[in-house]
Amino acid sequence: MRECDVTFMADLPSLGYSVFCLAPRKTYIAKEPSGAGPYYGMHELDTVYMENEFIAMRIDFFTGAIKSLVIKSSGREIIDRDKPWGATIVKEPDAGDFWELNAPLRGGVNTPEQRSRNVFEIPGALFSKDSGGVCSFRDGGVKQVFHIERGFGTGKFKYDIVLHKGAARVDIDGEIVNYDEDVRYRALFPLAFEKGRYGVCRSVPFGHTTQPDGEYPALDYIDVSDGDKGLCLINVGVPGNAVHDGTITLSLLNATSYKGYSGGGFSEDTPASGGFEKGKPIRFRYSLLPHDGGCDTALFARTARERSVQPIALKCAVHAGNLPPAFSFVSADSPNALITACIADGASMIIRLYETVGQNTAVTLSLARRFSNAEDLDFAERPLKDRGDLALGNNGGMVSFALSPYEVRTIRLTK
Repeated sequence: MRECDVTFMADLPSLGYSVFCLAPRKTYIAKEPSGAGPYYGMHELDTVYMENEFIAMRIDFFTGAIKSLVIKSSGREIIDRDKPWGATIVKEPDAGDFWELNAPLRGGVNTPEQRSRNVFEIPGALFSKDSGGVCSFRDGGVKQVFHIERGFGTGKFKYDIVLHKGAARVDIDGEIVNYDEDVRYRALFPLAFEKGRYGVCRSVPFGHTTQPDGEYPALDYIDVSDGDKGLCLINVGVPGNAVHDGTITLSLLNATSYKGYSGGGFSEDTPASGGFEKGKPIRFRYSLLPHDGGCDTALFARTARERSVQPIALKCAVHAGNLPPAFSFVSADSPNALITACIADGASMIIRLYETVGQNTAVTLSLARRFSNAEDLDFAERPLKDRGDLALGNNGGMVSFALSPYEVRTIRLTK
Protein backbone atom coordinates (compact mmCIF):
# COMPACT_ATOMS: atom_id res chain seq x y z
CA MET A 1 0.00 0.00 0.00
CA ARG A 2 1.66 3.23 -1.19
CA GLU A 3 -1.12 5.71 -0.41
CA CYS A 4 -4.10 5.67 1.93
CA ASP A 5 -6.35 7.93 3.98
CA VAL A 6 -6.01 7.56 7.74
CA THR A 7 -8.79 8.65 10.09
CA PHE A 8 -8.53 8.60 13.87
CA MET A 9 -9.96 10.53 16.82
CA ALA A 10 -7.26 12.90 18.09
CA ASP A 11 -7.35 14.26 21.64
CA LEU A 12 -5.75 17.69 21.18
CA PRO A 13 -4.80 20.17 23.90
CA SER A 14 -6.10 23.74 23.85
CA LEU A 15 -4.15 25.98 21.44
CA GLY A 16 -1.37 23.46 21.08
CA TYR A 17 -0.38 20.23 19.40
CA SER A 18 -0.05 16.47 19.85
CA VAL A 19 2.29 14.07 18.06
CA PHE A 20 0.93 10.76 16.76
CA CYS A 21 3.01 7.95 15.32
CA LEU A 22 1.79 5.69 12.48
CA ALA A 23 3.60 2.36 12.45
CA PRO A 24 3.26 -0.43 9.83
CA ARG A 25 1.94 -3.87 10.77
CA LYS A 26 2.62 -7.16 9.03
CA THR A 27 -0.67 -8.72 10.08
CA TYR A 28 -4.19 -7.64 9.13
CA ILE A 29 -6.63 -6.71 11.88
CA ALA A 30 -10.28 -6.85 10.88
CA LYS A 31 -12.04 -3.58 11.59
CA GLU A 32 -14.85 -3.37 14.11
CA PRO A 33 -17.83 -1.78 12.34
CA SER A 34 -19.05 1.37 14.06
CA GLY A 35 -22.61 0.63 12.95
CA ALA A 36 -24.06 -2.86 12.43
CA GLY A 37 -25.69 -3.79 9.14
CA PRO A 38 -25.93 -6.87 6.92
CA TYR A 39 -25.00 -4.99 3.73
CA TYR A 40 -23.80 -1.42 3.35
CA GLY A 41 -25.49 -0.62 6.64
CA MET A 42 -28.93 -1.45 5.22
CA HIS A 43 -31.63 -3.21 7.26
CA GLU A 44 -34.48 -2.31 4.91
CA LEU A 45 -34.87 -1.41 1.26
CA ASP A 46 -33.27 1.92 0.29
CA THR A 47 -32.38 2.76 3.89
CA VAL A 48 -28.88 3.16 5.35
CA TYR A 49 -28.35 2.93 9.10
CA MET A 50 -25.55 5.02 10.61
CA GLU A 51 -24.89 4.84 14.32
CA ASN A 52 -22.30 5.64 16.99
CA GLU A 53 -22.37 6.02 20.79
CA PHE A 54 -24.58 9.13 20.69
CA ILE A 55 -26.61 9.19 17.48
CA ALA A 56 -28.65 6.77 15.37
CA MET A 57 -29.66 7.81 11.83
CA ARG A 58 -31.64 6.39 8.96
CA ILE A 59 -30.86 7.81 5.51
CA ASP A 60 -32.83 7.32 2.31
CA PHE A 61 -30.47 5.45 -0.05
CA PHE A 62 -32.45 6.78 -3.03
CA THR A 63 -32.86 10.52 -2.31
CA GLY A 64 -30.14 11.12 0.31
CA ALA A 65 -32.61 12.55 2.83
CA ILE A 66 -32.16 11.94 6.58
CA LYS A 67 -35.32 10.07 7.54
CA SER A 68 -34.54 9.75 11.24
CA LEU A 69 -32.12 11.34 13.70
CA VAL A 70 -32.37 9.87 17.20
CA ILE A 71 -30.55 10.86 20.41
CA LYS A 72 -29.59 7.44 21.78
CA SER A 73 -29.38 8.45 25.46
CA SER A 74 -33.06 9.45 25.54
CA GLY A 75 -34.49 7.85 22.41
CA ARG A 76 -35.89 11.21 21.30
CA GLU A 77 -36.50 11.71 17.57
CA ILE A 78 -35.43 15.03 16.00
CA ILE A 79 -36.78 14.70 12.43
CA ASP A 80 -40.51 15.10 11.79
CA ARG A 81 -41.95 11.63 11.10
CA ASP A 82 -44.52 13.15 8.70
CA LYS A 83 -41.79 14.98 6.78
CA PRO A 84 -38.72 12.68 6.85
CA TRP A 85 -36.69 14.92 4.58
CA GLY A 86 -33.68 16.12 6.57
CA ALA A 87 -30.80 17.50 4.44
CA THR A 88 -33.11 17.80 1.42
CA ILE A 89 -31.89 20.46 -1.02
CA VAL A 90 -34.45 22.81 -2.52
CA LYS A 91 -33.94 25.14 -5.48
CA GLU A 92 -36.38 28.03 -5.49
CA PRO A 93 -36.95 31.11 -7.69
CA ASP A 94 -35.47 34.27 -6.15
CA ALA A 95 -35.78 37.60 -7.97
CA GLY A 96 -33.64 39.40 -5.40
CA ASP A 97 -30.10 40.71 -5.48
CA PHE A 98 -27.01 40.63 -3.25
CA TRP A 99 -28.81 42.50 -0.47
CA GLU A 100 -32.51 41.57 -0.63
CA LEU A 101 -34.41 38.28 -0.94
CA ASN A 102 -36.86 38.06 -3.84
CA ALA A 103 -36.68 41.82 -4.54
CA PRO A 104 -34.03 44.38 -5.53
CA LEU A 105 -32.49 46.60 -2.86
CA ARG A 106 -34.63 49.57 -1.91
CA GLY A 107 -32.24 52.19 -0.62
CA GLY A 108 -34.91 54.32 1.02
CA VAL A 109 -36.17 51.64 3.42
CA ASN A 110 -35.27 52.50 7.02
CA THR A 111 -37.40 50.05 9.03
CA PRO A 112 -36.76 46.32 9.63
CA GLU A 113 -38.54 43.94 7.27
CA GLN A 114 -39.33 40.23 7.40
CA ARG A 115 -40.33 38.78 4.05
CA SER A 116 -39.00 35.27 4.49
CA ARG A 117 -41.07 32.58 2.80
CA ASN A 118 -42.09 29.11 3.93
CA VAL A 119 -40.07 26.85 1.65
CA PHE A 120 -42.96 24.40 1.13
CA GLU A 121 -45.23 27.17 -0.20
CA ILE A 122 -42.96 28.62 -2.91
CA PRO A 123 -44.29 28.11 -6.47
CA GLY A 124 -41.80 26.44 -8.79
CA ALA A 125 -39.53 25.09 -6.02
CA LEU A 126 -37.61 21.90 -6.88
CA PHE A 127 -36.95 19.43 -4.03
CA SER A 128 -34.25 16.74 -4.09
CA LYS A 129 -36.53 14.46 -2.00
CA ASP A 130 -38.73 13.93 -5.05
CA SER A 131 -36.11 12.06 -7.12
CA GLY A 132 -33.04 9.92 -6.64
CA GLY A 133 -29.30 9.96 -7.19
CA VAL A 134 -26.25 7.70 -7.11
CA CYS A 135 -25.57 6.75 -3.48
CA SER A 136 -22.80 4.89 -1.67
CA PHE A 137 -21.88 4.05 1.91
CA ARG A 138 -18.61 3.10 3.56
CA ASP A 139 -17.66 2.32 7.14
CA GLY A 140 -14.03 2.40 8.25
CA GLY A 141 -14.71 1.75 11.91
CA VAL A 142 -13.85 5.30 13.01
CA LYS A 143 -15.79 7.14 10.28
CA GLN A 144 -18.99 6.29 8.43
CA VAL A 145 -19.72 8.17 5.21
CA PHE A 146 -22.90 8.29 3.16
CA HIS A 147 -22.38 9.88 -0.26
CA ILE A 148 -24.84 11.05 -2.90
CA GLU A 149 -24.31 12.80 -6.22
CA ARG A 150 -26.92 13.61 -8.84
CA GLY A 151 -28.22 16.00 -11.44
CA PHE A 152 -30.58 18.67 -10.18
CA GLY A 153 -32.49 20.64 -12.78
CA THR A 154 -29.88 21.98 -15.18
CA GLY A 155 -27.13 21.68 -12.54
CA LYS A 156 -25.93 19.08 -10.07
CA PHE A 157 -24.90 18.58 -6.48
CA LYS A 158 -23.18 16.10 -4.21
CA TYR A 159 -22.67 15.78 -0.48
CA ASP A 160 -21.31 13.50 2.23
CA ILE A 161 -23.06 12.79 5.53
CA VAL A 162 -20.30 11.86 7.99
CA LEU A 163 -20.57 10.31 11.44
CA HIS A 164 -17.44 9.78 13.55
CA LYS A 165 -16.98 7.35 16.38
CA GLY A 166 -17.04 9.23 19.69
CA ALA A 167 -18.53 12.44 18.23
CA ALA A 168 -22.00 13.73 19.13
CA ARG A 169 -22.46 15.64 15.88
CA VAL A 170 -23.11 14.88 12.19
CA ASP A 171 -20.97 16.63 9.55
CA ILE A 172 -22.30 17.40 6.07
CA ASP A 173 -19.91 18.54 3.34
CA GLY A 174 -21.00 19.10 -0.24
CA GLU A 175 -20.84 20.98 -3.52
CA ILE A 176 -23.36 22.61 -5.86
CA VAL A 177 -22.86 23.42 -9.55
CA ASN A 178 -25.50 25.86 -10.78
CA TYR A 179 -26.41 26.89 -14.35
CA ASP A 180 -29.60 28.84 -13.62
CA GLU A 181 -30.30 32.52 -12.98
CA ASP A 182 -32.19 34.08 -10.09
CA VAL A 183 -32.45 30.96 -7.93
CA ARG A 184 -31.54 30.10 -4.38
CA TYR A 185 -30.47 26.73 -2.96
CA ARG A 186 -31.29 25.76 0.61
CA ALA A 187 -30.98 22.66 2.83
CA LEU A 188 -34.03 21.94 4.97
CA PHE A 189 -34.71 20.04 8.19
CA PRO A 190 -38.34 19.49 9.27
CA LEU A 191 -38.17 18.99 13.06
CA ALA A 192 -40.37 16.99 15.43
CA PHE A 193 -41.82 19.97 17.33
CA GLU A 194 -45.37 21.09 17.85
CA LYS A 195 -46.18 24.36 16.11
CA GLY A 196 -45.35 27.31 18.33
CA ARG A 197 -43.89 25.14 21.12
CA TYR A 198 -40.21 25.73 20.55
CA GLY A 199 -37.64 28.50 20.86
CA VAL A 200 -35.06 29.76 18.37
CA CYS A 201 -31.57 30.83 19.47
CA ARG A 202 -28.97 32.29 17.10
CA SER A 203 -25.36 33.19 17.66
CA VAL A 204 -24.20 36.79 17.33
CA PRO A 205 -20.66 38.15 17.75
CA PHE A 206 -19.50 37.18 21.27
CA GLY A 207 -22.92 35.91 22.35
CA HIS A 208 -26.37 34.75 21.25
CA THR A 209 -29.93 36.05 20.95
CA THR A 210 -33.44 34.59 20.82
CA GLN A 211 -35.66 35.36 17.84
CA PRO A 212 -39.09 34.37 16.47
CA ASP A 213 -39.74 32.42 13.29
CA GLY A 214 -38.31 34.05 10.19
CA GLU A 215 -35.05 34.47 8.31
CA TYR A 216 -32.05 36.09 10.00
CA PRO A 217 -28.26 35.88 9.83
CA ALA A 218 -26.41 33.76 12.40
CA LEU A 219 -22.68 33.92 12.98
CA ASP A 220 -21.88 30.34 14.04
CA TYR A 221 -25.06 28.41 14.84
CA ILE A 222 -28.82 28.33 15.12
CA ASP A 223 -30.62 26.16 17.68
CA VAL A 224 -34.27 25.14 17.80
CA SER A 225 -35.42 23.38 20.97
CA ASP A 226 -38.53 22.82 23.07
CA GLY A 227 -36.84 22.30 26.44
CA ASP A 228 -36.80 18.51 26.12
CA LYS A 229 -34.79 18.18 22.93
CA GLY A 230 -33.36 20.30 20.16
CA LEU A 231 -31.20 20.56 17.07
CA CYS A 232 -28.27 22.93 16.77
CA LEU A 233 -27.20 23.60 13.19
CA ILE A 234 -23.57 24.71 12.98
CA ASN A 235 -22.84 27.18 10.17
CA VAL A 236 -19.48 27.20 8.40
CA GLY A 237 -19.48 30.26 6.17
CA VAL A 238 -23.19 29.96 5.26
CA PRO A 239 -24.84 32.20 7.87
CA GLY A 240 -28.28 32.78 6.31
CA ASN A 241 -30.99 30.57 7.80
CA ALA A 242 -34.69 30.55 8.56
CA VAL A 243 -37.22 28.78 10.77
CA HIS A 244 -40.87 28.35 9.71
CA ASP A 245 -43.34 26.12 11.55
CA GLY A 246 -40.57 23.94 12.99
CA THR A 247 -38.51 23.58 9.80
CA ILE A 248 -34.94 24.93 9.64
CA THR A 249 -33.64 26.00 6.25
CA LEU A 250 -30.00 26.91 5.58
CA SER A 251 -29.01 28.99 2.54
CA LEU A 252 -26.30 27.23 0.51
CA LEU A 253 -26.12 29.38 -2.64
CA ASN A 254 -27.91 32.51 -3.85
CA ALA A 255 -27.42 32.69 -7.62
CA THR A 256 -28.40 36.31 -8.13
CA SER A 257 -27.06 39.46 -9.74
CA TYR A 258 -26.48 43.16 -9.34
CA LYS A 259 -29.69 44.55 -10.84
CA GLY A 260 -28.62 48.20 -11.25
CA TYR A 261 -29.75 51.15 -9.15
CA SER A 262 -30.40 54.82 -9.74
CA GLY A 263 -31.37 57.33 -7.08
CA GLY A 264 -31.94 54.60 -4.52
CA GLY A 265 -34.23 52.53 -6.76
CA PHE A 266 -34.20 49.89 -9.50
CA SER A 267 -32.78 50.65 -12.95
CA GLU A 268 -32.44 48.49 -16.07
CA ASP A 269 -29.42 50.41 -17.34
CA THR A 270 -26.64 48.70 -15.37
CA PRO A 271 -27.32 44.96 -15.03
CA ALA A 272 -24.58 42.50 -14.04
CA SER A 273 -24.66 38.71 -14.16
CA GLY A 274 -21.43 37.62 -12.43
CA GLY A 275 -23.32 36.67 -9.28
CA PHE A 276 -25.04 33.73 -10.97
CA GLU A 277 -21.83 31.68 -10.52
CA LYS A 278 -22.74 29.51 -13.51
CA GLY A 279 -20.74 26.31 -13.81
CA LYS A 280 -18.62 27.03 -10.71
CA PRO A 281 -18.41 24.38 -7.98
CA ILE A 282 -19.68 26.08 -4.81
CA ARG A 283 -18.79 24.16 -1.66
CA PHE A 284 -20.76 24.11 1.57
CA ARG A 285 -20.14 22.72 5.06
CA TYR A 286 -22.38 22.50 8.10
CA SER A 287 -23.01 20.21 11.07
CA LEU A 288 -25.93 18.90 13.11
CA LEU A 289 -25.77 18.67 16.89
CA PRO A 290 -28.89 16.95 18.29
CA HIS A 291 -29.25 17.32 22.04
CA ASP A 292 -31.48 16.73 25.03
CA GLY A 293 -32.68 19.73 27.04
CA GLY A 294 -32.69 23.37 26.02
CA CYS A 295 -30.21 25.77 24.44
CA ASP A 296 -26.68 25.02 25.75
CA THR A 297 -24.79 27.97 24.29
CA ALA A 298 -21.46 26.98 25.85
CA LEU A 299 -21.57 23.61 24.05
CA PHE A 300 -22.77 25.18 20.80
CA ALA A 301 -20.09 27.88 20.74
CA ARG A 302 -17.31 25.34 21.36
CA THR A 303 -18.64 22.86 18.80
CA ALA A 304 -18.96 25.63 16.20
CA ARG A 305 -15.38 26.66 16.89
CA GLU A 306 -14.17 23.06 16.51
CA ARG A 307 -15.97 22.73 13.18
CA SER A 308 -14.91 26.03 11.64
CA VAL A 309 -11.31 26.19 12.93
CA GLN A 310 -10.06 22.71 12.16
CA PRO A 311 -6.70 21.23 13.18
CA ILE A 312 -3.77 21.34 10.77
CA ALA A 313 -2.05 18.02 10.09
CA LEU A 314 1.70 18.11 9.40
CA LYS A 315 3.61 15.02 8.29
CA CYS A 316 7.24 14.38 9.13
CA ALA A 317 9.67 11.51 9.58
CA VAL A 318 10.56 10.17 13.02
CA HIS A 319 13.39 12.25 14.46
CA ALA A 320 14.97 13.31 17.73
CA GLY A 321 14.07 16.63 19.36
CA ASN A 322 13.56 18.57 22.57
CA LEU A 323 9.83 19.32 22.27
CA PRO A 324 7.31 17.26 24.29
CA PRO A 325 4.84 14.96 22.49
CA ALA A 326 1.95 17.24 23.51
CA PHE A 327 1.88 20.95 24.32
CA SER A 328 -0.68 23.69 25.09
CA PHE A 329 0.02 27.42 25.06
CA VAL A 330 -3.03 28.25 27.17
CA SER A 331 -6.23 26.56 28.38
CA ALA A 332 -9.30 27.74 30.33
CA ASP A 333 -10.91 25.76 33.14
CA SER A 334 -14.46 27.05 32.53
CA PRO A 335 -16.56 25.50 29.73
CA ASN A 336 -18.27 28.83 29.01
CA ALA A 337 -15.01 30.79 28.65
CA LEU A 338 -14.02 30.52 24.99
CA ILE A 339 -10.53 31.58 23.89
CA THR A 340 -10.65 33.15 20.43
CA ALA A 341 -7.08 34.42 19.96
CA CYS A 342 -3.57 34.00 21.36
CA ILE A 343 -0.47 35.92 20.30
CA ALA A 344 2.86 34.95 21.86
CA ASP A 345 6.47 36.02 21.49
CA GLY A 346 9.55 35.53 23.64
CA ALA A 347 8.55 38.00 26.36
CA SER A 348 4.76 38.31 26.31
CA MET A 349 1.44 36.65 25.48
CA ILE A 350 -1.89 38.30 24.55
CA ILE A 351 -5.08 36.28 25.06
CA ARG A 352 -8.64 37.19 24.04
CA LEU A 353 -11.65 35.27 25.33
CA TYR A 354 -15.33 35.79 26.05
CA GLU A 355 -18.15 34.38 28.17
CA THR A 356 -20.67 32.38 26.08
CA VAL A 357 -23.66 31.66 28.35
CA GLY A 358 -24.58 34.97 29.95
CA GLN A 359 -23.51 34.49 33.57
CA ASN A 360 -20.78 35.69 35.90
CA THR A 361 -17.89 33.25 35.63
CA ALA A 362 -14.62 32.72 37.50
CA VAL A 363 -11.86 31.69 35.09
CA THR A 364 -8.36 30.32 35.55
CA LEU A 365 -6.00 30.13 32.58
CA SER A 366 -3.17 27.58 32.64
CA LEU A 367 -0.14 28.94 30.81
CA ALA A 368 2.76 27.25 29.05
CA ARG A 369 5.15 29.93 30.24
CA ARG A 370 5.64 31.78 33.51
CA PHE A 371 4.88 35.49 33.73
CA SER A 372 5.27 38.18 36.37
CA ASN A 373 2.68 40.73 35.24
CA ALA A 374 -0.89 40.73 33.82
CA GLU A 375 -2.92 43.67 32.48
CA ASP A 376 -6.15 44.30 30.58
CA LEU A 377 -6.13 45.68 27.03
CA ASP A 378 -8.78 47.16 24.77
CA PHE A 379 -9.48 45.82 21.25
CA ALA A 380 -6.60 47.93 19.89
CA GLU A 381 -4.27 46.37 22.50
CA ARG A 382 -3.95 49.56 24.51
CA PRO A 383 -3.73 49.23 28.33
CA LEU A 384 -6.94 49.73 30.31
CA LYS A 385 -7.46 50.88 33.86
CA ASP A 386 -6.48 48.20 36.38
CA ARG A 387 -9.57 46.30 37.57
CA GLY A 388 -7.64 44.64 40.36
CA ASP A 389 -8.86 41.08 39.76
CA LEU A 390 -6.01 39.62 37.65
CA ALA A 391 -4.25 37.22 40.03
CA LEU A 392 -1.14 35.30 39.00
CA GLY A 393 -0.56 31.91 40.64
CA ASN A 394 1.55 28.77 40.39
CA ASN A 395 4.71 30.88 40.17
CA GLY A 396 3.30 32.81 37.23
CA GLY A 397 2.03 29.73 35.37
CA MET A 398 -1.66 30.53 35.98
CA VAL A 399 -3.83 33.64 35.96
CA SER A 400 -7.31 33.93 37.52
CA PHE A 401 -9.98 36.57 37.00
CA ALA A 402 -13.74 37.07 36.55
CA LEU A 403 -15.84 37.38 33.39
CA SER A 404 -19.16 39.22 33.37
CA PRO A 405 -22.05 37.89 31.23
CA TYR A 406 -20.99 37.92 27.54
CA GLU A 407 -17.89 39.91 28.42
CA VAL A 408 -15.00 40.06 25.92
CA ARG A 409 -11.67 40.38 27.69
CA THR A 410 -8.16 40.85 26.30
CA ILE A 411 -5.25 40.15 28.68
CA ARG A 412 -1.53 40.70 28.18
CA LEU A 413 0.98 38.71 30.21
CA THR A 414 4.61 39.80 30.43
CA LYS A 415 7.71 38.40 32.08
